[in-house]
This record gives sequence, C-alpha cells and structure tokens, in this order.
Amino acid sequence: MKRGLLILFSLCLVVSLWAQEFAYSGYVYDGNEVGAQNIKVELHTKSISNYSISTPTYSNYNYGGGTSVNGCDDCVQGPYNIGFNFTYFGNTYSQVYVSSNGWVGFSAGQTNGYVAQFIPNSSAPKNAIMADWEDLFPATGNMNYYTTGSSPNRVFVFNFNNSPHYSCRTTYYTFQIVLYESSNVIDINVASKPNCSNNASTMGLTNSDGTKVVPVGGKNATVWSISSGTTYRFTPSTVQNSF
Repeated sequence: MKRGLLILFSLCLVVSLWAQEFAYSGYVYDGNEVGAQNIKVELHTKSISNYSISTPTYSNYNYGGGTSVNGCDDCVQGPYNIGFNFTYFGNTYSQVYVSSNGWVGFSAGQTNGYVAQFIPNSSAPKNAIMADWEDLFPATGNMNYYTTGSSPNRVFVFNFNNSPHYSCRTTYYTFQIVLYESSNVIDINVASKPNCSNNASTMGLTNSDGTKVVPVGGKNATVWSISSGTTYRFTPSTVQNSF
C-alpha cells in the first residue's frame, strides 16, 4: 500500500421522519496502517424521506378571494399558474392542477378516484399534494387560488373554502395548500375537516412516479377529523455537511 493512501470511510446516516441522535467511533489509517490524526473528514447525513413533517402553530392565509375555480364532481382542472418556479421532489414546476377531491398536483392526466387509498398505491394520484383526499363535492365558489407577496418570497395559495362532502352536503370542509417560493416549503392549513359517515381520507405527498411518498401519520386512508385550526408543514430535506 502506497504511503499516504487513506482508507476512506463513508458514513451513511439514515434519518427517520423524526431525527435521532447518532454517534460514531473509528479511525482513519495512513499507508502504514497507523491511525492518523487531524484528518479532515466530511460527514453526510441522508434522509430516507425527501421531506420532514412538522406541526407549527396554525397560521393561515385568506380562504376567500383570488381566482375562482368552477365546481365539479370527481374532476381535475388546470393548469393554473403558480406565479413562480416551485421545486417538488427535485423537479421544478410553474403550474398546478387541482382535483375536486382535495389535492393539488403538478402533472396532467392523474387519477381522480374519490375513494382514498393508502399510499404508496398505484391507484393514488402521482406528483400530488393531498390535503384531504376523499369524495368532496365543491361548487363554484368553493375553490379559489392566488399568489401573494414579492419575489423571492412569494406565496401561492389554493383554497377549498366551505366545500361540502358528496355524501354529507351540509358538512363543510375548509383547508388550503400553500407553496412558498425559494424555500419550497409546503403548508397544509386546515380550519375544518369533519368526519363524513366514517369515510377514510389521506393526507400526504407523492412523487412523479409514485415511488416516493410522504404520508402523515394517522391520516393515511384512515378515518380522521380536525375541528380546530391545524398546520402541517412539509420541509424539503437537504444534505448537511460538517467539518
């Protein structure tokens, strides 16, 4: 072995949705198999998920106003301009599509099934942000969108405002999907999400081919409800370097 040749150690930290502490003890050897000192080592952390989920204090944008979207049943409409470039699972988009069944996506031609599925699932919409995937029945005026703020900190908001459920026409759902310029953070703000006849629903993210998903615990094709303002934040994961 030539002098100076180092055996390089690759440290791969697998981080679950909730980060855990880790410790590593080892040596770097020189060409004479002697432990070397003062060697600069670059540590990379790697997450199994492209996004981390947090629940900050509820804070919402205006649920009304903006550009109204026509009401419909089991339909996907769009594309609608975001107003800036937004990166999602590593791909950049400037437009979104919206499903009447509670999700916003970045690709045309996605399924609009009204029965929520456990993700990952081939029947689930792909390249989508699911705030409340279930059988909603929004009328014209129940959906709207707008972009607010100034570059490079603009915000795109898509609202479901007092939308009924197909099976519960007097039960109303109010929530919004918020996209942040530059940080590419996603917020799902929920003011009211009732339980209609024990119908299951799904909240989470799916990538463009359905191979990566980020479900919200307890809200993956299960029966759940939210009665007071709640925010779920999806923050893109990044590799952290330390020296």
